[in-house]
Amino acid sequence: MKASASRYQQAFPGHHAVLPVIHVDTLEQAQRNAQIAREAGADGAFLINHGMADEALLDIHAAVAGKQTGRDARVPGCVYFGGVAFKYQRHVEDLEAACRVAARYMDVVTTSGPGTGHAAEVEKIRRMKQTLGSTPLGIASGIAPENIGHYLAHADCFLVATGISRSLTELDPARVLALVQRVARFNGQ
Repeated sequence: MKASASRYQQAFPGHHAVLPVIHVDTLEQAQRNAQIAREAGADGAFLINHGMADEALLDIHAAVAGKQTGRDARVPGCVYFGGVAFKYQRHVEDLEAACRVAARYMDVVTTSGPGTGHAAEVEKIRRMKQTLGSTPLGIASGIAPENIGHYLAHADCFLVATGISRSLTELDPARVLALVQRVARFNGQ
């Protein structure tokens, strides 16, 4: 069972976290995109593997995290993001029951819209957060600077790729900055 939501709160002490998703191609590409996220003020980044060996991704993660933090990142802290009512999964009949079970095991219950780049229904997000209470809720599809305002009152963490990218592997610095600034304004920063 999950110890508590404190791992999320320790990792992301602000009210909302913005985590650009980097679809890793090479070390240089991952470092370049992580730097874009850092310069925009994002709370971190997610590195996603699309066909490379797991060890290669772990090596790239260590190099990217080490460059960003100036320390060895071979054994990072862990915040468990788990999917509920997530894209390309079977339909969840009882969303509230699924959330109650997930909250016992996950640091961040994470959901999405129906597919990559497709926004989740705001009512779905509202229902999930109402059921989860203090357990953080993440959204991992369809978020963009133009629609983030619909979700800020209901979700805690935003894992974003399509809405802030120029292509599958390259973040758009202006769009990353716009998203981070909109969330910061909502948080009163």
